[in-house]
Amino acid sequence: FAIPRRSDAAPLMVEVAPLKDSAAELDLALEGAMVTLIDPASVPPINIKRFAAAYGLTAAESAVCTLLLAGCTIPEVAERRGTSPVTVKNQAGAIMAKAGVGRRSDLVRLILRVLPPVT
Repeated sequence: FAIPRRSDAAPLMVEVAPLKDSAAELDLALEGAMVTLIDPASVPPINIKRFAAAYGLTAAESAVCTLLLAGCTIPEVAERRGTSPVTVKNQAGAIMAKAGVGRRSDLVRLILRVLPPVT
């Protein structure tokens, strides 16, 4: 849910998730909730080094992945990297194949699941 602010800034986002050790892995009767407070105006950038290592991305693929995660289009990535759109499209395809996803939106979702923007 959202908490409005007095200023014109975006509202704070609050996520509440149940927390329970249902598999009794901790040998405790752990029950409660995890509360996450997100300030959309202050979300830290995601460093994809761990993602790149986990999925075997090259340095070029990591750079492309970072720009795709930032919302850049293929032509924008090509311009920023000084390469052709065909090269970037091929690199994006290689990234998605290594990550086992079919669309760039699925890639972004996977990265956010693996690397939440938490400092």
